[in-house]
Formats: sequence, C-alpha cells, structure tokens
Amino acid sequence: MQFEQTQTGMEDMFECERRSRRAYNEKRRYMQMCRSFCNMSEEAQDRATGAMNEVYFVEGQRIAPNNIVSLQENQIFVFGSNIDGAHNGGAAYYALQHFGAKLGQAEGIQGQNYAIPTDGNSFEELKKAIERFTEYAVFHPQFKFMLAAIGTSNACYEVKE
Repeated sequence: MQFEQTQTGMEDMFECERRSRRAYNEKRRYMQMCRSFCNMSEEAQDRATGAMNEVYFVEGQRIAPNNIVSLQENQIFVFGSNIDGAHNGGAAYYALQHFGAKLGQAEGIQGQNYAIPTDGNSFEELKKAIERFTEYAVFHPQFKFMLAAIGTSNACYEVKE
C-alpha cells in the first residue's frame, strides 16, 4: 500500500485499511452463508437468501422495480448488457441514457451502473460475471445495488435462473 507521509495521508491509508478489513470480513461471512446454504431445505434457503439480500439490495428486494427514474448518490443500478456493450435496449439503454453507462463496456462499474454481460454469454460465463459482481458488491459496502432482472429480455433467461 502506498501513502503520503502526512497526517492526512496516514488517516486515508488507515481508513482504506479499515474498509478493506470490513469488506474481507463481510466476504467471509457471505461465503460461510453460501457454503451452509447448500445444506438447507428450500424453505430455509428462501429465508437465508432474503437475509443476504438485505445487505446488498434496497429494502430487502432482490430485483429493483421497473420504474427507476432516479438514483441516490450511494445507489448503483445493475443491469444486463450484451457482450459488446451496445446497451441498445431495455434496462441497458435506460442506464445509457440516464445513469452514465458507457457504450462498448460490457461489464463492470460505469457511471452509476454496474453492467453484467448476459446476452451472447454462455450460462457458465454469466455465472462467472455474477460472481465478479458479487465480489464487487462485497468490497463496496458503501453502495446499495439496484439489481434489474438481468438477462430476461434479449438473453432469454428467466428471473429464477
């Protein structure tokens, strides 16, 4: 870790270290929940999923409402994109028009958005992209993530998938 050898530099470095430690511990807690998740009944899995989502999603909802017209400063809109980052329809187009999504960027943070490439990806690649998003969410606990029903339009996935 690099830092300036000043009072402000030291304070910033220690704050960064504290955030990193909190994110690491949160990720460990999340991964422990995931490991125990596999051994639960379907009803217990539903309860656990709700508890996990309260950490990352607004008001305990797993999927953001369809009529998001504005975001608070700490909110990130999560949408499904195509692998070219064209953002030419649905939530991707709305993110491009209103929340700073970038043409040509298929994945990751952009403006007040996080793109997950769904259209044109195999299911295995989509799972990996979702894992990368989950890791990003764990390491950025200062944000609330508004997750659209990704992949349900052009990629033809169902919400339950």
